Amino acid sequence: MRHPSRLLPAAVAVAAIAASALPASASASADMMGADDSIATAFGPLVPGTLYSGAFRSDADTDYLAFDVAKAGDPVHFDVANLTPSCPSPDANGCPVYATLIDAGGQQVGGEGSGAGTGAVTVDAHTDVIDWTFGGPGRFYVAMDSGVAGTSYSIRLKPPAAVAPVVKLLRTTLLAHGRGVKARLGLGTPLRSAKLTLKTRTGAILGVTRLAATPAGTRTVTVRLSATGLRRLAKKRSLAVTLRVAATPVSGTPLTVTKALRLRR
Repeated sequence: MRHPSRLLPAAVAVAAIAASALPASASASADMMGADDSIATAFGPLVPGTLYSGAFRSDADTDYLAFDVAKAGDPVHFDVANLTPSCPSPDANGCPVYATLIDAGGQQVGGEGSGAGTGAVTVDAHTDVIDWTFGGPGRFYVAMDSGVAGTSYSIRLKPPAAVAPVVKLLRTTLLAHGRGVKARLGLGTPLRSAKLTLKTRTGAILGVTRLAATPAGTRTVTVRLSATGLRRLAKKRSLAVTLRVAATPVSGTPLTVTKALRLRR
């Protein structure tokens, strides 16, 4: 996590306004202290488009804010701002605010050091954003912390927009004599890497193609049968296989799509 030593539940109880009662254009004022001092009692779920503000009343206070992800491939965008008028002490390093996306187990989404969090949003830096694409649906959380009593902040979850998925298998074409597959992919976000695999129903790998860094857009990739795959095809003349596309985006959770195919000699 960006600031793991501060992701500790607070002990002070203060009331917070329920987000579900607010329209999308409203601003929610929440102390984010008592009822949200743990994942089990997190504030929310956050309403997309609503601006929420909070303040830390102790050095150890952490605010847990819940939000929901509907399906695999859904992106989220958070705007985070430090609202502290001025930092009271030069030893406080700008009264930083940190926001980190975590799962129900309290672990940072994407693993330690991933991009699922802000840097130090100080009085001088003022704002930062989080962009993350999820590999599955569920309830997740933003852990807000500072380490400096009196620091205040705002956070807004951007309303979802219609975006292309991380990866979509647009079309497949069999190569002549069943020697492989040509796959046309639709990439909704830049990829760090991708792996295309042809497997039998029993899991035997018959062909692999890997992609390095790839921009968003459409891409045609060919997966040819290995020598083992060619021997199997020559023997059986027909093979039931699965094409598996595992994509790792530059920002977000890896996503996999599959398609059943039959190769014929």
